[in-house]
Amino acid sequence: MKIFIAGAFGRVGTKLPRDLINDGYEVIAGARHLEKVVKNRRVTPVKFDLHESVEEMRQAIGDVDAIYFTAGSGAKDLLQTDAFGAVKLMQAAAKNGIKRFVMLSALFSLEPTRWRQLVLIYLASLGFLHRQ
Repeated sequence: MKIFIAGAFGRVGTKLPRDLINDGYEVIAGARHLEKVVKNRRVTPVKFDLHESVEEMRQAIGDVDAIYFTAGSGAKDLLQTDAFGAVKLMQAAAKNGIKRFVMLSALFSLEPTRWRQLVLIYLASLGFLHRQ
């Protein structure tokens, strides 16, 4: 089984390939900075940017069985990367016939006093997604 990871050089994206490889999966690691991708014979680094078009994303992800979205802008580019980037990747996955999409979010996970704000952001993003 082949799995594409969007954001393969972030905090989670650098650890996830090892776990997937240990479970027998082949990993396609999508990242803007290929030199930061985990080096392993079962990991194929692919140039990938969430600011690309849906068609460019389709070509980058290719024929995989599942996608893990572990990317994030660190609150520097929430709309274009974290929201639009995720939506475009979902659209690319659908066009490629990929039925499994795992979305990771850790926004405010270490700041419980801001969790109420997170719920509002989540609800706003759901409204956005349903309009697409």
